[in-house]
Amino acid sequence: MRATSGSERECAMCRHKADSYQDRNYREVQGLMRSSGLPEEVCYTLLYPDREEHTVDIVKQYLRTSEQKAWLDTHDLSIEDLLNGRYGGDDEPGVEAIYGAWNAKLGRKMFGTP
Repeated sequence: MRATSGSERECAMCRHKADSYQDRNYREVQGLMRSSGLPEEVCYTLLYPDREEHTVDIVKQYLRTSEQKAWLDTHDLSIEDLLNGRYGGDDEPGVEAIYGAWNAKLGRKMFGTP
């Protein structure tokens, strides 16, 4: 049996850590798929967004209702405004109701204050 160098052990540990993260990410995506009924790619993008516009597109396509769109239009707010906290105190109850509906569709809390 040959001795392994320190760098080989470090590489093996890095691979193990990466595999561990990948397994955790896979379990999280599968859990969101079960709770929401959304496709895998959509769940992955919601859990690990790389660009805001991808999240906005998913919200528009899968989460936002026509009533919510009307409310946002009436209050001159966009989904980007909501996601970035750009709304006034008077709008907060409506925004929280929208977040609550989205979270209910997803089967977990992903939007709104923790």
